[in-house]
Amino acid sequence: MVEVDLTQPPFNMLDETGREQVRRSMDMVYYDRDEIILETGQTGSMFF
Repeated sequence: MVEVDLTQPPFNMLDETGREQVRRSMDMVYYDRDEIILETGQTGSMFF
C-alpha cells in the first residue's frame, strides 16, 4: 500500500470511509522520462 498523508488537502475533506477507500485504491506507477501520460484534450481515467 502507498503511504500518503491524508490529513492534507484535498484528502482532508473526506470522511474516514472516503480516506479508507483512497488508501485501498492508491497505486504507485513509474513513467519513463518524456513518456506521454495524457494527450492534450484527452479525458483522464485516473488522478495524477
